Amino acid sequence: MTIAELQKKLQRREIPALLFFHGEDTPSLEEALRLTIDSVLQPQQRDFNLHQFSAGDNDIEGILNAVQTLPVFAPRRLVVVKNVQELATVHHPSLIDYLQQPVPETVLLLTAASADKRLRLFQALARGALTVEFPRPKEYQLAELVKERGARRGVRFIGDALALFCQRCGTENLSWQEELEKLFTFLGEKKAATVADVVEATLDGSAVSVFDVINAVGRCDKSASLRLLRQLMDEGAAALFVLSMLVRHFRQLWICATMRRQGAEGATIARQADFRPYFLDKMMDQADHFSAAEYRNIFTWFLETDRALKSGSGNGGPLLESLVARIVGAGKNKGP
Repeated sequence: MTIAELQKKLQRREIPALLFFHGEDTPSLEEALRLTIDSVLQPQQRDFNLHQFSAGDNDIEGILNAVQTLPVFAPRRLVVVKNVQELATVHHPSLIDYLQQPVPETVLLLTAASADKRLRLFQALARGALTVEFPRPKEYQLAELVKERGARRGVRFIGDALALFCQRCGTENLSWQEELEKLFTFLGEKKAATVADVVEATLDGSAVSVFDVINAVGRCDKSASLRLLRQLMDEGAAALFVLSMLVRHFRQLWICATMRRQGAEGATIARQADFRPYFLDKMMDQADHFSAAEYRNIFTWFLETDRALKSGSGNGGPLLESLVARIVGAGKNKGP
């Protein structure tokens, strides 16, 4: 069973007497645990009816006493035993006996980082418990997982923010879940996550070089632009992604330059160009490096590079280096 299927059961209050959560994705498992607790017990019922054990303590008597005690002022009792893989095998028979005839008024939820199917305990759980597995997500699954988590919080990702978050955080060591919580905390009441939010709120990683590159290009710093671009490509960045970030950045700069000529205020410019006011001074400085005619030329070069990348008529790295050199050359000696 998946976590989505579990959520549907919890919403329908279809909660069996035996639950088994296992897998490497500890944060998702812990989230499912919290959802289960919320579904079984109201906050005011938990003092007498929620018992949590660590299997490594081997308190089998305490566990069995808890599951066999009737609930107090609540329809059911919830007993959680974490890391059941650490329970000494000498205690397995006692727990297996209970699994074969559980108390209906008790929900026993066991968790494990891994399940050794050669052991009778895990065989008994496979037969009798509603089992939810939490495997480490694959890279290709990450975007949908992040989008789903955001939807649960009422947060949507704008433009390239989702792609950037996934590229920065990845699934290695499951840090993406901690970084997503940091992003939600950073957003506060805000319900839309932008690229700028992801940059400010999440960890430093290889994808930071994307912003180093586009800002170096915006400053017309040729040496830094090419050095950082090569570093980024060596780390495996997709050429089309880098191009899309350059296009986005220069669209914002063009909006800044145009609106300032029209007399718009800073906050209005930042809102229209879709970045946080914190970045306004830097963006306005970069915007001044290019004239309206040069912006039109740059977007023509973007289109040419996009077609070349998609047609496979050239290698991504050299095509981007040529593009960056043309942009920096067009804007050099302009502005501060």
